[in-house]
Amino acid sequence: GPRVLEVIAASGKPLSDVMVRASTAARKEHPLLAHDFTEIRRLVMLQLAHDAGEPDPAEVAKLTTEAFLRSRGAVDTYLFEDVRPTLQLLRRRGFKLGSVTNGNAELTYAPSLRAML
Repeated sequence: GPRVLEVIAASGKPLSDVMVRASTAARKEHPLLAHDFTEIRRLVMLQLAHDAGEPDPAEVAKLTTEAFLRSRGAVDTYLFEDVRPTLQLLRRRGFKLGSVTNGNAELTYAPSLRAML
C-alpha cells in the first residue's frame, strides 16, 4: 500500500535492501517456509504493511502478492520471436509439451503459452 512505500522512502534505504533484510528475518522466523518464496514475500509484505500502519495489512499483503505473481507469470511477453512458432511446430508433430521452472512463474498469467502446452 501507499503507506508502506512512504515509510520505506522516508527511511532512505533502497526498497531492495528493505526486502532482502525483511526476507532474511522472515526465513529465520519461519524456517519451515524458507523454501517458499511466495509465502515469504507475502509474510514480508504483511509485516511491512503492519509496521507502516496500513489499516488492513492482510489485504495489502494479498494484493501485492497477487500483483507480483501476475507480473512474474507473464513470461509470454518476454519470449524470443521463434519460441511460439517452434512450440506450435512441435505440437503439430505430436510432441507433448510442458513447462518446468525453478521459480514460481504460473502459466495462468501467460495464456498464449499455456494454450500450446
